[in-house]
Amino acid sequence: MWFQQQTLRRQARHPSGFVAEIADTELEESILSRFAKIVSQFGDRVAVESSTQALTFRQLDLASNRVAQTLLARRGAANEPVVMVVSSGVHHLIALYGILKTNKCYVPLPAHTPPDRMDFILQDLDHPLLLVDARTVEPIKAAPASALCQQLLLDEALEQGTGAPLNLDHATDGLVRIQYTSGSTGQPKGVMNESRVLLCKARAIAEAVSLCHEDRLAKLGVDTPDAITCSLVGATFLSLDVQRHGVQGIIGFLAQAQATVLRSTATAFRELIRSLDGSLAFPHLRLVVVNGEPSTADDLRAARDHFPAGCVYSNSYAATETPTTAAYFATPDSVEGLDRLPIGYPMSHVEVLLLDPERRVPTNDEVGEIVVRSRYLTHGYWKRPEQTAQRFLPLTQRTATNACTSPATWDDSTWTGVSTTWVAKITP
Repeated sequence: MWFQQQTLRRQARHPSGFVAEIADTELEESILSRFAKIVSQFGDRVAVESSTQALTFRQLDLASNRVAQTLLARRGAANEPVVMVVSSGVHHLIALYGILKTNKCYVPLPAHTPPDRMDFILQDLDHPLLLVDARTVEPIKAAPASALCQQLLLDEALEQGTGAPLNLDHATDGLVRIQYTSGSTGQPKGVMNESRVLLCKARAIAEAVSLCHEDRLAKLGVDTPDAITCSLVGATFLSLDVQRHGVQGIIGFLAQAQATVLRSTATAFRELIRSLDGSLAFPHLRLVVVNGEPSTADDLRAARDHFPAGCVYSNSYAATETPTTAAYFATPDSVEGLDRLPIGYPMSHVEVLLLDPERRVPTNDEVGEIVVRSRYLTHGYWKRPEQTAQRFLPLTQRTATNACTSPATWDDSTWTGVSTTWVAKITP
């Protein structure tokens, strides 16, 4: 099976043969250093595109400078969380880099975040600055805690800044992002990422999909890592406003934009397939990545008539606390006899263990818990030292730099000897 996986992975590469790389040495640099290299190399290529707007990397750099100047004048260069609630992928990347350029930490919240969840997060962050746009400034008022937060309108920040570089020193070990977990079995927890962790997450996504600067990646659903990953390898991120237009409403743009990679949850992917007619819809797609929930062989078979014959499908596994951990590659013809798709083989930057409650390797067909060991795991939860100590365990048996997340954070899986199959999502 391993050789088949390598063959399918090579088949899924962009026809140009290019594959982006982020070297180990670059992981010790800042995100902004990597982004500056991309702007210098691919400045006139499109960085982000929606149905109504497109920005090149140079334009994205200039726009984020304007936001950074306004933000710096308002709050200084202290490392503090800034919650960004914006309505498009274009605004998302502008806001993200504007925040990072002032040495602050960005906290992404989707525009459709439920008021009670937003209220909890704003209180958990001690009522931080809110960076909003014209479409989100009113809806966020449904969260009572927003009234106690200072707000900066992205549209005004873009008008006030000149676009000149700030030239601040950027630490590589400072906090750059707080990503909140779903809180499906409890309260959301803020997962803290420093620069090297976020760069490793981007490298893991790029490795999993063989991403390169010739690619045009689309995401069904909200997914911060995809946008920043594209911006760090020179690929184009296609912003799909599914919440506003629905899956049916974005099909035309998705086809017209000539997407080469599509990433989606299994639920959104099934809705997309149901919305298509019998013709070939996306002739440029080379890879479809489904993650976030269990995927089945039936999903691939249902999509057979809508994608090119050479299109490869990937079922991948990750969590808020880890980079992309494993990936499984398949075609409709290669999944005969399968029901659920395996989550595949570990990526190069992690070691994956499957352990029972006693932290022993289970025998065949037993249910266990996934444990991820890597030097690039997140370092803990915002203001939750006890939970951090429980979930993140230092393992010194092999190298002092390795860390391992607690099994309790991951998903029950069945051990098959060569890969693992996702059984039930139990992540808090």
